[in-house]
Amino acid sequence: MAIIIEEIKTSKKYIFLGSGFDASPSNANISNMKSPADFFIKKILKSEILKSEQTKGIRGICASDDKGEIKWFYSHQVRVYSVEGMSPLDLLNGINFDDRE
Repeated sequence: MAIIIEEIKTSKKYIFLGSGFDASPSNANISNMKSPADFFIKKILKSEILKSEQTKGIRGICASDDKGEIKWFYSHQVRVYSVEGMSPLDLLNGINFDDRE
């Protein structure tokens, strides 16, 4: 099973592949990247990934569509649709948070 995310604007579903963090929001344009490698090579070459942790960044979500094509989203553009076939609500309802120490 997989984590399925939903693009909020279109309701289209994607397979969640992972997430990343862009250390330079002023130069980022994750939705128009050709590939994740382009993104990271550009950042490494400019040494932007090694900037201070105080830099405000953009959370990027990497996902695959039904054709296997990779797409990047900003975190506010998507939401979790299901995990292992269960909705987030069903997963959280099954957890007793009072038993935690």
